[in-house]
Amino acid sequence: MKTLPVFLFLAGGVALAQEGLLSVDQILSKYVEGLGGKAAIEKVKSRSAKGSMELTDYGVTASIETFAKAPNHSISITTVEGYGVVREAFDGQVAWTDNPERGISEAKGVELDQRRRGSDMYRALHFKDGYQSMAVTGKQAVGGRDAFVVEATPAEGKPEKFLFDAESGLLVQVEAERPTENGPMKATTTLADYKEVDGVKVPMTMKLQSQALNFVLRFSEVKTNVDIDDAKFKKPGQ
Repeated sequence: MKTLPVFLFLAGGVALAQEGLLSVDQILSKYVEGLGGKAAIEKVKSRSAKGSMELTDYGVTASIETFAKAPNHSISITTVEGYGVVREAFDGQVAWTDNPERGISEAKGVELDQRRRGSDMYRALHFKDGYQSMAVTGKQAVGGRDAFVVEATPAEGKPEKFLFDAESGLLVQVEAERPTENGPMKATTTLADYKEVDGVKVPMTMKLQSQALNFVLRFSEVKTNVDIDDAKFKKPGQ
């Protein structure tokens, strides 16, 4: 009986090899190296970015600024002409949104967990931490290139799919169910145009497609290790 786990492990490894797949650990390790390596990632303590967002359903363009600070603080500030300013933030504990229609609200449950994972400055270094299990489910084409598909199951909510370019190792697409005002909806986010900024590659273009919203985000400026006051991430009134 003691040899059974070893046999199963070897059998699983052979199956992956026969299908031309890597293991979860191999894919995540290649992702870290593709970004620039562990040492380079850890040197980044904060990051700011500016860009524009095209809301393709409405023919509207917005400006956007994002700020992130280690270990897990983030905020995006989107200004839409004729609508106003939308802010989405996580201060390490509280995930909040402020928009002209609903005012200030806090995320709970699945949405809070998703925002917490997404705000981790060093997520690439401990990608597994936010999930109960992860498994390689095959390959899929993204932009005409092969990508390894990793399915990650969180403690709450539906499994999420992460697609990593088979050659570069970089994350190129995320498929997940996102909470919205009209209930959960599937969303696909495509990441492209990676650019090296102070030793770490950053996606300069992000495209989101869902039933609720479609947009293309293009960053024009990214800076690292900038001074950011923690107060910037706090919910108004705290």
